Amino acid sequence: MKPSALLLSLPFLCGASFWVASIPEDGLFIPAQTCADALERGLYLEELRPSPSAPSFLPYPDIPTVEKKKKLPRIYNKGKRIYPKNFLPEELPLQPLEGTYEDLASIGDVMRQAADGQRVRFTFFGASHTEGEYWTGHIRRVLQTRYGDIGHGFIMPTPLFKGMRAADVNFCSSKEWQTGFVGREEEVDDNYYGLGMRSISSDPLQFTWVETTHSNPHGRNASIYEILSLNQPGGGTLLASIDDNQPILIPTDSPEFELNNVRLDTFEGSHRLTLSPAGDGPVRLFGVSMEVAGPGVLVDAIGIRGRMAKTWLRWDEDLFR
Repeated sequence: MKPSALLLSLPFLCGASFWVASIPEDGLFIPAQTCADALERGLYLEELRPSPSAPSFLPYPDIPTVEKKKKLPRIYNKGKRIYPKNFLPEELPLQPLEGTYEDLASIGDVMRQAADGQRVRFTFFGASHTEGEYWTGHIRRVLQTRYGDIGHGFIMPTPLFKGMRAADVNFCSSKEWQTGFVGREEEVDDNYYGLGMRSISSDPLQFTWVETTHSNPHGRNASIYEILSLNQPGGGTLLASIDDNQPILIPTDSPEFELNNVRLDTFEGSHRLTLSPAGDGPVRLFGVSMEVAGPGVLVDAIGIRGRMAKTWLRWDEDLFR
């Protein structure tokens, strides 16, 4: 494993730390281990493969067409059959964007900032459709094709439930993380959720990684990793490794509960960020943001299956802000 030069700056006012990982630009290699192999025999970063190159241009995403079913589904309510033909997508008029004048004007202002070459961010909170990236993934591709692909944005690298997916990013996680999200009963009885979700472990054999995609046109590059975790009394050390470089130690032991926001900078390209507990205490992971410097658009898809807006009133407001 290659050494990394580290620089620790002064903490932010909120108590978060800022780190820079200096990695040589000739290190165009990423770990070759597959997710299936890592789950079977544990993490192994020494086998490498060349970093895939990004496409020269981003194609405009295809818009899927919805065709009428030849046979409508049989839907019943209290023994009475319902005919859904008047509610099928192709039968409905285009739904305009709704909201107050001030809210719509704010969205327009942000869109114009993107058109002017500024760096902008859209963050979507929702339930299963947002979590599954079925529409947020399409929005990301459309906006990034138009204004610039500057990374995937926020992702929870440890799946909260079976079948969790994300568009234009690869992730893998061991099975023993204690995952939780707002609104679900669990062993940890507090409201420190980060952006509504969390994963906890003190086992050094547990791991998770996020990696730039190798096949899709979007999401090929990253150069900035924002790692969100919880500083807490008795907190353990989180290990963060980019590609096959020496892990960076991120301590989370603190007399108070507060956000630990660590930023790792490297050269722009295809990368894998691997996270794991050091084993000296519990670490609580809130998520990772994968980004690229410069102008363009980030789209965060922060969705939790089956949730409603009122359930998010339970999280810690100071931590969320």
